[in-house]
Amino acid sequence: MIAQSKKTGLRENFLRPLKILRYLKRADVLIGIEFLLLLVLYAIFMFSDKVPLAGLAALALLWLVRWWVTGRLGVATPLDAPILGILALIPVSLYASADWSLSLPKVYGILLGVAIFYAVVNAFDTLSRLQFAPFILILLSLVVTAIGMVGTDWFNDKIISLPQVYGFLPRLIRGVPRSVTGGIHPNIFGGALTFLVPLLASLLWEDGAFKRIRFADHPRFPAILRAGYFFILFFSFVIVTFALLLTQSRGSMLGVAVGLFALALWHDRRFLWVIPLAALGFFGAVQVLGAGSLSEFISRIDVAGGSTLPGRLEIWQRAIYMIRDFPFTGIGIGTFDPVAHALYPFILFANATIPHAHNMLLEVAVDLGIPGLVFYAALLSGFAFSAWKASQVYRGSLHALIVGLACGMLAHQVFGIMDAYMLGTKLGVVMWVFMGLVAALYLRRDQYTMQLFGYSTGATANGNSGLDSAGRDGQVTSSKLSDRLGRVLRVYAGWAIFSLLAIAFIGEQPILGLGIALIGGGILGYICVALFESKTASERMG
Repeated sequence: MIAQSKKTGLRENFLRPLKILRYLKRADVLIGIEFLLLLVLYAIFMFSDKVPLAGLAALALLWLVRWWVTGRLGVATPLDAPILGILALIPVSLYASADWSLSLPKVYGILLGVAIFYAVVNAFDTLSRLQFAPFILILLSLVVTAIGMVGTDWFNDKIISLPQVYGFLPRLIRGVPRSVTGGIHPNIFGGALTFLVPLLASLLWEDGAFKRIRFADHPRFPAILRAGYFFILFFSFVIVTFALLLTQSRGSMLGVAVGLFALALWHDRRFLWVIPLAALGFFGAVQVLGAGSLSEFISRIDVAGGSTLPGRLEIWQRAIYMIRDFPFTGIGIGTFDPVAHALYPFILFANATIPHAHNMLLEVAVDLGIPGLVFYAALLSGFAFSAWKASQVYRGSLHALIVGLACGMLAHQVFGIMDAYMLGTKLGVVMWVFMGLVAALYLRRDQYTMQLFGYSTGATANGNSGLDSAGRDGQVTSSKLSDRLGRVLRVYAGWAIFSLLAIAFIGEQPILGLGIALIGGGILGYICVALFESKTASERMG
């Protein structure tokens, strides 16, 4: 009897690695199929503004298969609460929408973006995979730049005139849905590039750390990768920066400048001396160009770049009117233009198409109401706190990756002050990739410390902390379930309080109301990360 049990134990110990290998292969195949399906769906969406229902059904079926194969539907992250909140508000936005033909493309974009977010989190579930993330991002940078270079409706003489350069570029992408002239707007292209320039700059800054990565045991494979890495990275940085300059988008250039300054400051606080120097230069420019008048200086700068500030002010005013009149539901995602012309007629743009509020935060509030703005602020705040906590752990190339992702997101948000990416905008998928990678890096930091230092930071060893932690044994105790439910209720109770408080002020003091929504969302994002940390710690101890 004892001998039989020993044989059984030996056989199980021998077969366990094979079972794990088979599980990993099945999981890898599912990940590959998921990314391929998302790529096909995104290509269809890019040129048709639609996503086939059969494609969405196939994606849902794939998730169910992954649940059956791996024992978990997905990896929990600190960003789950605001993401699920935004998804829950989509039916409300559609109910308020006056034109579903304008709203549905943005809804499809949000659904694909969220799917890509979780695909990234699930795919980068080990440190070895995360080490290849820079290659994936470099490839993404080149793909986005290539699409923009052959499909953008360029400004020939907005700031500088470069007709020969623009004439040399081929125009291969035409007939983009809802585009005024059939191509990609330069500001949309520039907004996508704001993510990428600081990221590539950060990877270049830490090039030496990349050379210390061990990719494989084969002696030649790492050498080949490292030999071509710097050239490819430097080429990508140059071509992406050149494309940014071609857009002549002042908001994009300002955002990148802020992102690069944040990157420099992150590495060396001595770059703080740039702030007083820039302030002194700005004061001198006001005296010379504006004759001592700030308003005159701004007016001259604006006229030199196309005189857009008066129009922006009028658009922002109409956006605030919409938020005051529809604070709970918003006007319906993507319907800014028809609603503005019907209810809040423009003076400067009486016969023009104005697709959005030209400010990211105002646009979210216009589309999804104040509750949606609170969730969006929580999403950004959760991203920032997750990136900060992860940056305290990683070193070398992965640290450079986190810093680049954070500075790229900052650059895009600065761009969003004067322009906007509506949630669901096609090139806005870059934002979801960035958020997915930061979430993956945050979740795997415990693996990194265990591998590097031999101790834990508090996350579960496999990174699958959160709602899926008990998925493998199929059992969830009542105490754990009630504990999780309590955390969820606290998050959404805070969201309801901040939303109602902001709405209470939005009618008489809209700026104050918007400020409360943003501050409340920022606090909510911190709470999401803090609760995730405490949940992970309690599950480790339990």
